[in-house]
Amino acid sequence: MVRNVRTKASGAELAVRAERRAKRVAKAPAKVLDLTPLAPGEVALDTGELVRVPLPKVTQWARDVVGEDIRYAVKGWFARGFVSSIYSPRDQGKTTVALAIMADLSNGRLFGRPHPKIRILFNTREDTLKAVIKPRLEAAGADFGAPDDPHPLLAISSEPWEFPRDLGLLEERLQIAKEGEAPYDMIILDSVAAHLVRLNSIQPMTEAMTGLIKLADQFDLAVVMIGHLTKSKGSTVESAIYGASVLQNLSKGLFVFGPVPLDPDPEVSDDPLASEPKSDVPEDEQDPSDPRFALACERTGWGARPATVLFTRETIDVPGRNYEEEKARLVFAGTSDLTAWQIKEFSKTAVKGAPADRGKTQTLVDWIVTTLINYGAQDFATGMPSAAMLKQAKADIVYSSKATWERALKLAALQGVQPRRRGNDRRWIIGAVAGEEEPGAAE
Repeated sequence: MVRNVRTKASGAELAVRAERRAKRVAKAPAKVLDLTPLAPGEVALDTGELVRVPLPKVTQWARDVVGEDIRYAVKGWFARGFVSSIYSPRDQGKTTVALAIMADLSNGRLFGRPHPKIRILFNTREDTLKAVIKPRLEAAGADFGAPDDPHPLLAISSEPWEFPRDLGLLEERLQIAKEGEAPYDMIILDSVAAHLVRLNSIQPMTEAMTGLIKLADQFDLAVVMIGHLTKSKGSTVESAIYGASVLQNLSKGLFVFGPVPLDPDPEVSDDPLASEPKSDVPEDEQDPSDPRFALACERTGWGARPATVLFTRETIDVPGRNYEEEKARLVFAGTSDLTAWQIKEFSKTAVKGAPADRGKTQTLVDWIVTTLINYGAQDFATGMPSAAMLKQAKADIVYSSKATWERALKLAALQGVQPRRRGNDRRWIIGAVAGEEEPGAAE
C-alpha cells in the first residue's frame, strides 16, 4: 500500500514561493488608509489608490444626553419601550386577567381608580375570537366604541405570528395603525409559548425579545406577553418560568397572577395622593366563599413595584346576549401585601382545585340542594347515601374534582345540607339545623 507522505519544503522551494507572493502583491493597486474624518456631505470612495475611512463616534458624553421620565402605557404597570410578562399557572385565568385590564382601560379606569383610555391590540393563538375572547370582554364590561367610530380602542386578532420570524409582519401592522392615526399604546400577545418558537434556545429567543423591544421603542408602546408557570419547585419566580433565561432577563416588567387563599383581607394603598381603591362588588353582596386571585409584580426595570391587586372570580349571564353558558369575569376586590413568590407557591395547589371556579362550585351546590329536596332526604332513614349522591353527580356531569366536591358540600351546609352517620353508613339530608345530631347517630 502506497501512502501519501507530506515532505517538508526545502529552502529553495520556500524562496520560490516568497518570490511569487511578492510579484502578486506588486501587481495589486496600492491603497493608502486615510483616517481623517469625512467632511460633511463627503462620501468615502475606493479609487484603487486612496481609501477614505470615516471614524465612528464611539463615545457619547453624559452631558449631551437629555434625560426623560418613564413613559407609561399603563401607569405604574406597563412602560412604553419595554417588554413585560404576566405568568400564571395553567387554566387559572391568565387570559381573563389580561382581558379584565383591557376592559377596565377601555372605560377609563384601572383597578378602581381613574386612568386615561388607551388603544390596545390583543393577539391570541390559543382561543377563538368569537367563542372566547369577545364574550369574556363583554362579561368584563368592555367599551367597544360606537358603531360609527373609525378608531375604536380595542382590537383583537388571531394572527399566526411566530417570533423572531414574523417581526416584520408585526412592524407592518403597527405602521399601518400609526399611519391611520390610530397608533396602539399596548399590544398583548397570548401566549408566550405560542408566539415564541424554540423557547429553550438562547439565540432565537434573544432575537425575538430584542426585536420586540425595538418595536416597543420604535412605536412608543408597551408589549405585554402572557404565559404559564411551570410546576417547578425552585426557590424563585424566575425558576418557575419555562424557557431560555433571556425571557426573564429581557422582560423588564415581570408579573405573576394566580389563586390565593381566601383569608387575606384586602388592604388600601397608603399613598395619600391616591384615591382609595373600591371593589366593583357592593359590600353587602360580597361573598366570602368567592375564589380569590391576585396579580403581583416580581420586578420592574424602571421604577417602584405597584401594589398587589386582588380579584374575585365569578360567572355571569352577559347582559343583552343569549349565550347558553355563563361567562367568567374578574372583579376588583382591593389590594394586598402578597408577593409574587407567595402567589407562585400558592399556584402549586391550583391544579388540585384550590380555590375553585365559582361557576363550577355554585352549580354543584345548587345541584346538591335540589337533588336532596327531590330525593326527600329529611332524616337518616330517607337520607341519600353518600356513594349514591356522588355517583349521580358524575352521571349528571356536575362533578369536576374532589376538591370542588368537598368545597360544595361545605357551602351547601349553609342551606341546611348535613351528613348523618350510623356505623359506616353515611347519608346526606337537608333541612336540619346546622350542628344538630340525630339521636342514635354515631360519628
